[in-house]
Amino acid sequence: MSANRDETLSVLFWLNLAGFCLHVLDETLMAGGFVAGVRTHFWPTYTAARFFWFNTTLLAVIALSNALYDFAGNRIVVVPLLWVWERALNGLWHLS
Repeated sequence: MSANRDETLSVLFWLNLAGFCLHVLDETLMAGGFVAGVRTHFWPTYTAARFFWFNTTLLAVIALSNALYDFAGNRIVVVPLLWVWERALNGLWHLS
């Protein structure tokens, strides 16, 4: 793959992380908040601390995946691509 394609993928992977940051901010600030919605509909004991640590860990793992791609290149392209797919599927979940 050419250097231009590698750079384009890298930028897209980092934009995926930025989009996830905005998504977490949206879920934190939306009417009632994500935590309240989960408590009401799925998991009565869900806490803001769980929400925080889950998303902090996920943000760190995505950032690490992106950094590894920047370092190792196409040998591990599937790792950050999995996070792009995960974010896309999460978006489809929100549309339903």
